[in-house]
Amino acid sequence: MGDAGRMAEPLGEIRIRRAQAGDAAAIREAGHSRVRLFTNGRWTANVRLYQRLGYAIDGETPIDGAMVRVDMSRRLA
Repeated sequence: MGDAGRMAEPLGEIRIRRAQAGDAAAIREAGHSRVRLFTNGRWTANVRLYQRLGYAIDGETPIDGAMVRVDMSRRLA
């Protein structure tokens, strides 16, 4: 069996953490100091997840009345 704490961690969070760890060096080599993403504001669980991972909301843009684009970013450690 696996680590109980690890098993409770959501799969999406595991994938994001792994991608961030693997991509940080390449992002820095390309001359960037921030990671940017966007999500639908109606998906509040996504917004909360990204905030827990250190992302801040940079702006929100309504799109077609059904979606709110939430732009987020975080500085590389």
